[in-house]
Amino acid sequence: ERSRVGAALRAVTIDAAWRGRADDVTGSIEVGKYADLVLLEDAPTAVDPGAIAGIAVSETRLSGEVRFSR
Repeated sequence: ERSRVGAALRAVTIDAAWRGRADDVTGSIEVGKYADLVLLEDAPTAVDPGAIAGIAVSETRLSGEVRFSR
């Protein structure tokens, strides 16, 4: 089965945070929430869905601190 890209991104961000009862601190980029995120070379919504797995990671952050940078 397939999901639309936007629905899949939501499923692993805000929806997952809500299901885990952590949406007050995770799941979206907002003031006061943890800054755990991944910066990608391309937007998953702008490439062919089959190419999403090949998008390179530019940077990862955990609590706002850079943990990986390309």
